[in-house]
Amino acid sequence: WIEDNLDSQDSNLLSDVAYVLCLDGIGKSDEMYLHVSKPPKEDSPGHHFLQNLQNVLKSFYPGVIFEMVHKKINLADDFLAWEHERFSIKRLPAFTISHFNSHKDPDRSTILDQRESVDVGKLSRNIEIVAEALARYVYNVSSHGNLQLFSGGLGVQQDLVEAWLGQLTSQPRATQLLPKDHSLHSNLEEAMSRYLKDVKRTTFKADKRDPEFQFYDGATYTMSAYNVKPAIFDLFLAVAILGYLAVVYLAVQNFHFLYSAMQKLSSPKKLKVQ
Repeated sequence: WIEDNLDSQDSNLLSDVAYVLCLDGIGKSDEMYLHVSKPPKEDSPGHHFLQNLQNVLKSFYPGVIFEMVHKKINLADDFLAWEHERFSIKRLPAFTISHFNSHKDPDRSTILDQRESVDVGKLSRNIEIVAEALARYVYNVSSHGNLQLFSGGLGVQQDLVEAWLGQLTSQPRATQLLPKDHSLHSNLEEAMSRYLKDVKRTTFKADKRDPEFQFYDGATYTMSAYNVKPAIFDLFLAVAILGYLAVVYLAVQNFHFLYSAMQKLSSPKKLKVQ
């Protein structure tokens, strides 16, 4: 997607990007880390967002611990550490917000990320923090002190966050388990269309020549159940077959005795004449 939009002359989607913000796990902790591949320069859009984020936390959420973590991109690794590194490689200013201090945290790659592992209250609070910092940059109100844009009726609705969290965690989200016509896609598109002006769904296919990942279809399978004889039946059947083969073997080995006995039975008896 990044390469297509950077190389395309018809698309200016990434040509005027101020910065790219990626989110990675913000619903479990009172800690918040801003991961960067290169610290933002002073007076740059990224630096203004960092200042807004720090001011919001200092003014309204002093209990949240914040820290910027600088990690250079290691191109020798098979996988990138953070999502923003994909944009940083293309020289786009980008960073990732996460409650994980390190990309090697085992909780970040676990398959046990169930609904119970997310604190709805902390998730709603962190959504409000990120939204407030973004809005201050978008509307250029960084110098308005303790002005809180998202409060009252504009605040984050925790019931809505909890409902969407339940909806997302009740569905399998693996790529091979989500066909393009899945109801989850339609629900997300419809919900985003209520609040955003331009919502577009784009489907991408992996490169057939040199794919980075191979996805296998077949999320739905047919299971067949059969009612079979118990295992003891096979034992009795095996004994019967062995007995039959033993009888045949003995009959072949002693065929001359059998033949003589049959001759005696079939030959006519001589009657004695007095």
